[in-house]
Amino acid sequence: MNLLETLLKNFGGDTVGQLAKVVGGDSADVGNLVKGLLPTILAGLSSTASSTGGADKIAAALKGSSEGREFDLDAILNGGPAKVEEATKKGSSILDGLFGKGMLMALLPVLGKVLGNAGLVTKLLPLLAPMALKMIAGQMKTGGLDIGGLTKLLVGQKSSFLGALPSGLGDALKGVQGFADFGGDVARTATAAAHSAGKAAGAAAHTATKAAGQAADAGSDFIGKLLPLALGALAILGGLWFFTRPAQEVKEAAQGAANKAANQAAQMTTQVTEEAKKAAANAGKAVEGAVEGAKDALGEAGEAFLGNAKGMFKDLTGLLDGIKDADTATAAVPKLEDQYSVLEKMIAGTKDLPEAAQSAVGAVVKEAQGALTSKITEVLGLPGVGDILKPILDKITAGLAAWFK
Repeated sequence: MNLLETLLKNFGGDTVGQLAKVVGGDSADVGNLVKGLLPTILAGLSSTASSTGGADKIAAALKGSSEGREFDLDAILNGGPAKVEEATKKGSSILDGLFGKGMLMALLPVLGKVLGNAGLVTKLLPLLAPMALKMIAGQMKTGGLDIGGLTKLLVGQKSSFLGALPSGLGDALKGVQGFADFGGDVARTATAAAHSAGKAAGAAAHTATKAAGQAADAGSDFIGKLLPLALGALAILGGLWFFTRPAQEVKEAAQGAANKAANQAAQMTTQVTEEAKKAAANAGKAVEGAVEGAKDALGEAGEAFLGNAKGMFKDLTGLLDGIKDADTATAAVPKLEDQYSVLEKMIAGTKDLPEAAQSAVGAVVKEAQGALTSKITEVLGLPGVGDILKPILDKITAGLAAWFK
């Protein structure tokens, strides 16, 4: 069971919408915060799980979160402000029991600074954490998992939680009780990601070279035509293109490249010898091996940062799409200012990434920048909109241009 994936699925659109109503925030903002807070909560739990008496603390937190309906969203919404206040107080108490009294006082400012929307973070965390614990308790019952099994699972998946933390958060949490070891762990995760990328690339190159050698030995005219096709598919896999797309999209695109090579090769089957068939199979295996290696090459830390970058561009595009006139432009200014703050944080956090991840983020930025710039030009051309939005949109455009020159 992947705890982070499970929680992210459970906190889907409807749940986020309800949470937004409870804390009085925008659904998109709350959704982004949930994606940053859940790995933080799980990483903190994993640290507690490996500490003396940690299993007992987690067991107590699970029990406190699961009693009654205090942390059921429907009950909180129906109970009004008094119910929200009651659940917030109990959630804060549960967090104090897990990580020590006063932890929230130190944790919330750090989260607000890195994630933005400090007010929403303060309202959200004391509710989100016990809700997540309640979901974990439900998964334990379904999977027949006891507290010992859960602590082992938390410790075993700690690296994936750290890899999913928003950029810069691990280092920022160094001084917070219960989270002090994050900085070193995140650094080790990033180093492992870079090592994994190099190892996967080397393995793919070795496999491709071997396949090419076997194909050359076959010596037919067909091989001379097939090799550029097969190796062209491998070239796609070898580039940083991999690191700018989700794993499933990478796999599908790579498979498409391989299929295209196979289809063109099929048109020349009258000249295919048995040796050529074997060489083609080996080239196909090289493609398949490169696909599997590339899915984990960048590591979760880099993937998380890339996901945040894509999310930022998506949010900016969504805001611009909603601007139709002067009124909608005026309403969009505060949100665009928030997005500019996100952009500044991401630019600052890029230096903490491994070199391979920085190159990948650069590819995403350059790809998205053109489309976003065109959209900005279109919006500024709307009647009555230019004077309202030009100052903030100029800042965003300049920031993007300076990010990766």
